Amino acid sequence: MKAGLVIVMLLLFQLAPASVVFASAGMREFVSGSYNDIVDARRNRAFILVFWSVDCPPCYGELEQLGSVLTKELKTRLVLVSLDSASDQEMIREVLNKYNLAGVEAWVFSSGDDRRLRHEVDPMWYGELPRSYLFDSQHNRQPISGVLSLEQLKTGLKQEISDYPSEK
Repeated sequence: MKAGLVIVMLLLFQLAPASVVFASAGMREFVSGSYNDIVDARRNRAFILVFWSVDCPPCYGELEQLGSVLTKELKTRLVLVSLDSASDQEMIREVLNKYNLAGVEAWVFSSGDDRRLRHEVDPMWYGELPRSYLFDSQHNRQPISGVLSLEQLKTGLKQEISDYPSEK
């Protein structure tokens, strides 16, 4: 009986670190099905989805622009997904803090088949970063490879502001 309890506790201990790390960092693990979860959670709402990495210099320019242009309210319509691993979460958190994006919904790719996860998001996406998607309220999406221009961002935000129901 004791041996069984010890084995169960060891199994739970091995599973706990990943979930504890994600929860403590305020980030969610991006796994198969996460893309659909993100889109489904925003039914009838416009939003911006941005894929980035700490190893992507152009991503820093985009994050800086997003952090400076977006108001607190508009940041609720932004979802950031880092293509880095769970072991990079401290660095990811530092980058988000630096660019005033700490409160934004953040996800981190799970270790595994990145190509499969990218394909779930968009079969035409081959991994170039940054990669953004502007979704209107009907969830028509506009994919953009490279840094969002201020004009693209303003166009996407204008759509968001007019279509996003006010929260009370």
